Order: sequence, then C-alpha cells, then structure tokens
Amino acid sequence: MVSRGNLEEGLDHNYYLCTTQEYSDFELTLAAKLNYSNKKDANAGVYFRANRTKPNVVGGYEADIGYINPSVIERNTDYSPIDMNIPFSLWGSLIDEGREDNSRYPEGKTVVPLKFSDRELILNLIKPNDWNEIKVIAYGNEIEIKINGITTVQYTEKDNISSKGYICLQVHKEPYEVHYKDIRIRKID
Repeated sequence: MVSRGNLEEGLDHNYYLCTTQEYSDFELTLAAKLNYSNKKDANAGVYFRANRTKPNVVGGYEADIGYINPSVIERNTDYSPIDMNIPFSLWGSLIDEGREDNSRYPEGKTVVPLKFSDRELILNLIKPNDWNEIKVIAYGNEIEIKINGITTVQYTEKDNISSKGYICLQVHKEPYEVHYKDIRIRKID
C-alpha cells in the first residue's frame, strides 16, 4: 500500500510516485481511498502515459479521483460547473494536464478535461472515505476508465499524443490523506 498526505498540515508540494518502466498498452487496476476530515474537495489521480516535466510535476493523461473546488475547474478549463457551491466530482473522469507541449490546452490553461464522468452515476458508485477500485485500460488510441467495475469514461484519442509513458500516483499538498493499494499492471501485447 502507498499512503501519503496529512490531515492537519498538508505537504510542502504535490508528490507523484511513478513507475520506473514506461507503459504503452496496459490494464491497470488499483484501489484508492481518500481520508479527509472537514475538507470536501479532496483530490488525487492516476497519471498514465505520463512524463515528469519538472521535479514535482507530471504531465499526461489522468484518471481523476475525488472532488475539487468548482472554481478550479472554471479557472483552468473552458468548462463552467453548474453549481459553484458544492465540490465538483472528478471521480472516473479523464483529464489531460501538465504536458510540456501545451498546444493542446486552451490559451492560458494547463488542463483540458477530455471527458467528465456522469455525475449521477458517480453518486451511486463511489464509497466516500472507503476503498474504491479504479481500472484504466489503454490500448492504442482507446482509453477506458472504470470505477468499482462500472465504465465511467470511454475515450478515443484523435490527436497525435505519445502513447507511451510512466504510470504515476498523485497526492496533492492540501491537508488530506490518499491511500493506494492492490496495484496491478498488465501489459497488453
């Protein structure tokens, strides 16, 4: 199990635990749990086909986990959340973030949501403050994300984006805990 974070003080910066091997076509399965006391927008993610762009920054695809303040979505993407007063669920969404070549992102932005998961589906799937299984299947230009056995995203990449990179587990610096366990990676030939 990998665990990082702190409920009281947080960390000095974001952290990424990355594989030492690059993966192209694969099936990744793991369990994740967010522990947070009064913070309602705890967030983490599983990056894949990713590369380090700075010592504490990773760029690539992200299978997102958790919730985020809706103002962050509005500020960093062209998407406007419907309700700015409740945390925005990113569970099971596919995000592209932090690549060195930022031509893919809207002007002045560092993130592009490739596909958000369905809010009602996620409400019924997620077990708050408990373990949730995340599965990422990447094969060629096809990407699928499953949460607790149910597909939340199916996406076909149309741009000429690298199909090879590292798999990285993310924890933000904000005060909450992120736990990962039962991590299995299977290459698809």
